[in-house]
Amino acid sequence: MRQSTAFLGGIRMENDFETHRPLEGKIKKVTLYSRKKRSTIFEQILELNDEKATIEIVNHNPPGMGDEYLFPNPAFDGVMGDLKDVYETFFEKSGRDDWKLVFVNEAGEEFETHGALQKSGRLSSISDMIRSMFKRDDLLVFDGNPDKVDRIELLFNRCLNFSDEEIVDSSERIVIDRASESIVVQRNTFDRLKVRSNVQLAGIVSNFLDDVSVNAFSRVEGNPADVCENPAGEQNYLIRLETKFGRKKEVKGSFDKRGLPVDWPKFAEKLNYLLYYYGVAGEILNPFNYEKVLRCKDELIFCNVCFDDSGSAIVCLADEDQYEFGDCVYVEGIDEIGQIESVEYHKKEDAPVSLRKIRHILGKCDDF
Repeated sequence: MRQSTAFLGGIRMENDFETHRPLEGKIKKVTLYSRKKRSTIFEQILELNDEKATIEIVNHNPPGMGDEYLFPNPAFDGVMGDLKDVYETFFEKSGRDDWKLVFVNEAGEEFETHGALQKSGRLSSISDMIRSMFKRDDLLVFDGNPDKVDRIELLFNRCLNFSDEEIVDSSERIVIDRASESIVVQRNTFDRLKVRSNVQLAGIVSNFLDDVSVNAFSRVEGNPADVCENPAGEQNYLIRLETKFGRKKEVKGSFDKRGLPVDWPKFAEKLNYLLYYYGVAGEILNPFNYEKVLRCKDELIFCNVCFDDSGSAIVCLADEDQYEFGDCVYVEGIDEIGQIESVEYHKKEDAPVSLRKIRHILGKCDDF
């Protein structure tokens, strides 16, 4: 442990920092010790010596076992290069030693570093590579071998009633797949118009899925029993999630704010940002669609209506649940055309303004 003293803007700063010496000489052996709390595996030892590698599992139930692997030089040099990169890049100042990496050179000198298990990032990527090379899915390595989301499939279907005669049936499907490092977006309308986008994002898809918990989409608030039907038509969703260890989850329901999982908005915002950057967008990811709240039977319909002359919005009462953001409407007692800014539902006793003085919406401009 050493101390450094620095001056910044006339302020004296002292920082404790810990370093480890650089690797020296020809490395003959490297050993990785990995352990995970509350695991049936107390410790794993991965040892590489020249072109040979051995794996030992200590205090395993059933008892420990050892395996030996032989690698051609390119593969051995590759994994050695990654392990050297770990040594030079990662060092845990706090003293955490969930993993410990020890190099030994020809002179018998040891070089050690250690750190905490990391479920994502560079250490996790190296861990996946080592597990793949050894064809061993049980290795803890640097990340503790956590379960991860490998695939998410999103299905969205809506049947919109534009009139008594006109019904538009459309669907959307998004598949996020770690194995292919791709995101596929498919849209179908009337079963005649079909659009498919396949975005290949090596590394980016894995990083995105790393940030999705295997327990995602587990909690749904749910709509009250007396909720009204969506006046525009029926909208439903289905979410399928698969993990590395074979866990599968399926969540489905009505596509609205209370029918979707509570963590959907955050997930949809991140995915929409990623796809929008690459020129792909989906209706299922549009907050205008998933933030919609369905009205209960004892709730009144309040619309915030904006007028150009005043520049301010007033709260108006609507008799029908047919208005959306951007609709142009006529309001009683006002000659100017107004525009809907937002729609809210409240019980009579929770009305945002006095019902005795409130103005009523007469209808959409298109209806006159």
